[in-house]
Amino acid sequence: MKEYLFSVLGASLATVAVIHLLPDGAKSTKQLKLLVSLALLCTVAAPLSGLTVDGVSDFFSSITESGRVDTDAEEKYYSALTELSSAELESLLRTRISSELSLNAHDLTVTVEAEERDGVFYPTRVAVGLSGAAIFADPYEIEELVESLVGCDCDTYY
Repeated sequence: MKEYLFSVLGASLATVAVIHLLPDGAKSTKQLKLLVSLALLCTVAAPLSGLTVDGVSDFFSSITESGRVDTDAEEKYYSALTELSSAELESLLRTRISSELSLNAHDLTVTVEAEERDGVFYPTRVAVGLSGAAIFADPYEIEELVESLVGCDCDTYY
């Protein structure tokens, strides 16, 4: 990339030098300016010479009918979004369980497994770990609360 920029810069400087060195009343001024401008244009367009017809057809074949480019970026985006949503749901559930059942939030460990289906976040399983004073809480009550809030299976462990 650096070489390309230097070649464009050099061609631009050469073009300016040639145009400024031309005499004012010369007959061939227009033709020489055209020739120098075309040379500069060729220097700028040089990377396009490596572009093949196959490369262009591969690009256009990767575009789906909906107009989106079919790449891993969308999958990575939804994966990261699912991880962030799981972490947020874990925090919210920990807070809700501790407030509804009068437990210390530090005694709860909430883990959410989730997946993305058609761009929508779906929790598939929740696990609640109990420690400290929370081990005396009714695990069935915790599972019932989580299942009513999230709508998926919940397991408790000590």
